[in-house]
Amino acid sequence: AFNVGVSPSGHGFFAAAPRLLVWGGAAARARQLEWIDLETRARSTVGEPADIWQARLSPDDRSAAVTLLDPLLRTLDVFVLPLSGSVVPRRLTRAIAADSDPVWSEDGDRVLFRSLQGGQPNLFARAVDGDGSAEDTIMRSELDETATDWRDGTVLLQAPANGALDLWTFEQERSSVTEITSGGFNEFGGRWSPDQHLLAYVSDESGRPDIYVAPWP
Repeated sequence: AFNVGVSPSGHGFFAAAPRLLVWGGAAARARQLEWIDLETRARSTVGEPADIWQARLSPDDRSAAVTLLDPLLRTLDVFVLPLSGSVVPRRLTRAIAADSDPVWSEDGDRVLFRSLQGGQPNLFARAVDGDGSAEDTIMRSELDETATDWRDGTVLLQAPANGALDLWTFEQERSSVTEITSGGFNEFGGRWSPDQHLLAYVSDESGRPDIYVAPWP
């Protein structure tokens, strides 16, 4: 099957049985990055429209790590996109499996991402300097974690638990996982403040998705 559609989480639109394969085609979905001046509301575009799923600014605001559907291979990969000068996306991942959900390291030298290589979603990181080195394995587990922030060797995660999404931390040095939220609601999209004294996240505790801010730790 060619030109099979892909969901935002990287799952293919197909189902297989011993004698039958059913799939849904990919839909055109061009999006463009824009800067918006919060005072004047002036807009300026960055690069060309593309099938962009996620975008994360680097710590110095000079680049964006984006999840992009490759127009030729029809695979989800992570690209680094300069936000000034020659705006040409540079491929960071090359696996045939879906690579998505980029998160920058605190110094901006590496990007952590979720990959389905091997059939199981795990977390990897790769240097952004383009030296061609292999990715580093950050975390392997069966929880289906997605990273949302990364500071000082600690990864902020969202993962399913007891039928809902919860927030977790993973300390690389000790390889330890700690659950942060467990209230029976969906909590996701966690981000630390620049000084790491606050944690912002999304929760549907009120019956709709709202943003909450809590002290950290």
